[in-house]
Amino acid sequence: MELCKLNADVVYPMVLRITSDFLLAREITIEVFISAWENLIHHRSDIPFSDWLKGIAIYMSLEEIRTHKRKKQIQKLQNTIPNKINVKSPSSKNKLENMVFALSEMQRVIFVLHDMEGYSCQEISDFIGESSHKKIKDELKKTRRELITGMQS
Repeated sequence: MELCKLNADVVYPMVLRITSDFLLAREITIEVFISAWENLIHHRSDIPFSDWLKGIAIYMSLEEIRTHKRKKQIQKLQNTIPNKINVKSPSSKNKLENMVFALSEMQRVIFVLHDMEGYSCQEISDFIGESSHKKIKDELKKTRRELITGMQS
């Protein structure tokens, strides 16, 4: 339980940034800790536990984006709970975070994993199944330009 408490502040924000969905991020975060518990025997001692958890979280988040398993459940809740962050929401803490949430799924995943979480373009390419890390770099450059332009306006 202590490991959950210590790492929830690392896992949940990353999943939220990847999915831009509060409810989905919460569910995935819970699933990450359940999966980690069930697979604890597979954790290698040479890898920090938090990095191992982040890897699980990234794969689960990307799998969710790919399959949209919860799409029907979320659509039922949309009438009562907003599932996307409103870019113009007064409760939003900062402009950059809002702009990141408003990016397309692929732009958001690449930007969050590279610029916010420190993964290399090759690692991101491996995560998302893109054979060319050059395409990842190109998308990252495009996304950065969009964010810089948005921050200046």
